[in-house]
Amino acid sequence: MKVLVCGSTSWRWPDEVAARLTALADEAGGDGGRLEVVTAGAGGADRFAEAVARELGVDRVVFRSGWDEAGQASRHDHVPRMIAERPDLVLAFRDAGDSPGTDRIVAAAREAGIPVTEVTPPAA
Repeated sequence: MKVLVCGSTSWRWPDEVAARLTALADEAGGDGGRLEVVTAGAGGADRFAEAVARELGVDRVVFRSGWDEAGQASRHDHVPRMIAERPDLVLAFRDAGDSPGTDRIVAAAREAGIPVTEVTPPAA
């Protein structure tokens, strides 16, 4: 199973990320498969997902944004490349406030017919 993890850079609940990915790893292993985690390498949810994937010993693919032809930083050029990986699921960890990168990934995934699960902060 391949899961694309995205989310707010302000996401501060690593246990929520760990619980979701651990459950998916268990599910994938139960089917004789493996879990692969795809992220954009941003802070918050992405970094937590990378750390959890490393702890679980699952494959990680990190897509960092690059540069356009004019040499300008392109903040979201990685999104089509991540969607082209054809993940089985997108886990979007959404904190309060704006999250344009998360919004772009979620919209692209839905347009491509990829299931999306949006996770909000746990209740206090």
